[in-house]
Amino acid sequence: MTTGLLITFYLILFLILIINKSNYRYNIALCILILSGYFIISGFKDNDLKLTYLALGNADCTHIETLDGSNILIDIGIENQYNASTSGRIIPYLKRKSVHEIDLIILTSEIGKNYKSLKAILENFEVNKILLTDKSEISGSTENMIIEKKIQVEELDKINNINGYGGLIIKFYKSDSVSRNVIVKVNYKNKSFMFPGKAEFENEKYAVDLFGDELKSDVLKIAKYGSKKSTSDDFLRYVRPNISVISTSGIEDRNLPASEVINRLIHYNSEIFRTDEEGAIVIESDGYNMNIK
Repeated sequence: MTTGLLITFYLILFLILIINKSNYRYNIALCILILSGYFIISGFKDNDLKLTYLALGNADCTHIETLDGSNILIDIGIENQYNASTSGRIIPYLKRKSVHEIDLIILTSEIGKNYKSLKAILENFEVNKILLTDKSEISGSTENMIIEKKIQVEELDKINNINGYGGLIIKFYKSDSVSRNVIVKVNYKNKSFMFPGKAEFENEKYAVDLFGDELKSDVLKIAKYGSKKSTSDDFLRYVRPNISVISTSGIEDRNLPASEVINRLIHYNSEIFRTDEEGAIVIESDGYNMNIK
């Protein structure tokens, strides 16, 4: 039950309980008015799933807003002396949207030196659950914070899929055991959105060999900022994305995004959106159609 419906229910219940001969007409009229107002406001509510691919340079974070009001983050940027995207962009963005609680964080690859990003998120928001590749990477003050706040932490190796969060089905495709990269696919009705993390050719081949046509997705978040080491022809042959989103700084000297990757996407007739050229990419979907901003 939504908060609005709950408030409406208790208001009407209160009015019914205090009905008497002198006020019953007034109270009944007020009940009808409250119900009408609720249904009018509900009718204007945005019923689309919304994915915001944030513009962070060479870093990844996608904010998913679901129909039941859940907030999901897939990856959480980078926090170091060269790119403080977590504190500089992700946290201000979420606060501007009045997000106080993050229901689920999914980290597609090992935390490594990027533990500061997770700590920054935990310091600024209430987090309910974290899915990652290796629990042992969490230590020190970050681990203490997780224990103190009673945040659920699970390893992706032990999970194949999860259901919920406003009707989503989130599937996890494991890469080889060495890299521990996980490919995430978010399904909503007839539409699907893939997040390959930092998968390279070897990881992609592993996924193709194991899962094949199951990898087909409408939208593909391009791995590793468009690196030439990722998004192989074989991988694209199975994913066949109608839309591709590249989070990148557009550094020509580093060939990001790589011309080879762009050419492969063009070959598969995938419409390309780049954060270095267009800023944050927002995709809204009712599960059958998509609107891109």
